Amino acid sequence: MYKAGGSDHLLGPHFLLKESPPCNLWPEPLSSSALWPLHSSSSPKPARTGAPNGQNLKSFCDNENAYTDVFIQTFIPHRDSNGQPIFQGSGASCTVTGDCGAIGNDVKYCQGLGKTVLISIGGQTGDIIFSSAGDAQDFAQKMWDAYLGGNGNRPFGAGVKFDGVDLDIENHDPPYWGDFTTKLRALYATDQSKKYLISSAPQPEPIESQYQVTPDFLKNAWMDIAFIQFYNNPGFDGPDTLNRWGWWDSWARQSEQNDFNSKNPNVKLVYGLPGSPAAAGHGYMQFSEVRTNVAAIQKQWPQSFGGGGTWDDAYSYANTENGVNYLQNFKNALGSCSSTPSPPPPTTGCTKYTVQSGDTCSKIATKFGISPWNQLVQWNPSIDSNCANLAIGQVICVSGTAAAHSCPNQGAVCPSSSPCCSQFGYCGSSSDHCGTGCDPAASFNGKCSASVAMRVVSQHNSSTVNTNQFIRNPVGGSVNDMGNYKVLVAGLTLTKKDTSAFEIRVVAGKVPIKKNWSLTLPANSGVISSNRGVVKKTNTGISILSEPKKEEESVGSIRFVIETKINVKQINLSRAKFTSK
Repeated sequence: MYKAGGSDHLLGPHFLLKESPPCNLWPEPLSSSALWPLHSSSSPKPARTGAPNGQNLKSFCDNENAYTDVFIQTFIPHRDSNGQPIFQGSGASCTVTGDCGAIGNDVKYCQGLGKTVLISIGGQTGDIIFSSAGDAQDFAQKMWDAYLGGNGNRPFGAGVKFDGVDLDIENHDPPYWGDFTTKLRALYATDQSKKYLISSAPQPEPIESQYQVTPDFLKNAWMDIAFIQFYNNPGFDGPDTLNRWGWWDSWARQSEQNDFNSKNPNVKLVYGLPGSPAAAGHGYMQFSEVRTNVAAIQKQWPQSFGGGGTWDDAYSYANTENGVNYLQNFKNALGSCSSTPSPPPPTTGCTKYTVQSGDTCSKIATKFGISPWNQLVQWNPSIDSNCANLAIGQVICVSGTAAAHSCPNQGAVCPSSSPCCSQFGYCGSSSDHCGTGCDPAASFNGKCSASVAMRVVSQHNSSTVNTNQFIRNPVGGSVNDMGNYKVLVAGLTLTKKDTSAFEIRVVAGKVPIKKNWSLTLPANSGVISSNRGVVKKTNTGISILSEPKKEEESVGSIRFVIETKINVKQINLSRAKFTSK
């Protein structure tokens, strides 16, 4: 998938779709592997300085014809005074009565090559917020009439129909997007000439997490595809990606324990990464790491996994290793899904059973006198929480007498620093690791208990976060709730040996973050530099002051990375102050 340029000419996500049964993830015509460029999050400023080797949509369709199936044209960030959509991207800007015909010609050209082209709503500067369900439905009609299968002013050309919409919603918990998608799907059904899609770009935090800024959207909006932004989210991306994927799998397949589930039980999840180290402030994975993670996701969550994608196309196209660019590497990692996945290797140290045709966990539990049935999940980390991934021929444990064995993705019993072996076979200390499905036999001291210091810090005005703790504790962090704004801090890892680093995130409530803002931290925070704004020492501490000419008003959140003196291991937010005017 390709996401073509916002106002700063960033080219968007490209995405690889998995191939043929039993990995037949999409209705026709999306039956082959595909790569899409992924959405932008509220990324640090370096990712917004313009992508390298910027080209138009037609060029990318030509250059990536062999390995990219879906392209996203960005963005529609605003509405005019009549509620009509305004397009701003790829060096062009037009209302529904404007002329973006040159881009429209590219769209038709790419569709002629068999590519799917979506148009994206939102983005980092998006400010579309609905006042009511009726307002949302009205906007769906306007989108249909201008860009899809309806009758209205056609700014991209009379014969141009996008293949659907992409929702890159970054406003803080915006309501009524469920009403928007319901109306849009009803309109889709009136045009049988094309298969229309709805895609989205959520950040990787679970709905329950205080860091997830769009929980209402995730609960209520219909999505055919979710491009999860596993970048610019320390603690949820990079080395923590596989620990978080299990929650998204349960959301996608409507088995999430708190009933926070996708409206679409067949939604497909796309592994979203930055296309190069310069494309985002955090979360870039090396070529080999992409291949390793893709293999693990395909093995553990084949039903919900849809493929891989990057933000954005220009970065991933220019990023090469041994003559292969980043997107091609993703494609190669996906490979073919035409054969049935091999069952997990036999379990050792317990009474074993080979799964037969017609078996369910409940039937197996009854056969062997196991109660409750989900005890099987604890004995077998390869079985997911609702037992939906049993495979004929799979060898599983049907007794609880197994001796201590390795946590599958650790290769050993979990260490004291990450004591719990999660239901997905990863060691850690969060509630996700030590809670439902945790395997005691592969956990430290044979217990599913987080006995180490890395605990969840969820209360407001909590005092500190340790740089090392946060990276290994995905839901930890320091928070200061100031009413209109919530400030969060996360520790980062740096290759530099003489400084420490933290990511600062400011989340807006119902008020916007203006261009002129400031964040004041205690003097002992030791801030040396920031990749956004200007650092200034004051009588009350150290302030980070915005540069208004470089800023845009935001109704969602802003993020930036600060470097501090090497001895700073914690940032105290209890006396932090954020203002915006």
